[in-house]
Amino acid sequence: MSLIKSDGDTTRDYQRFRDVLIQSMVDEIKFSKEEIKKMERANE
Repeated sequence: MSLIKSDGDTTRDYQRFRDVLIQSMVDEIKFSKEEIKKMERANE
């Protein structure tokens, strides 16, 4: 924890935009994985 505290503020420009973009990508990957599972079950 001391290393994290000593590093200081690591936020960058447009951090909120980046966070939203990453969350959107994660959600899309999760959705795609679930759809693949459904397709695999249907093909069994």
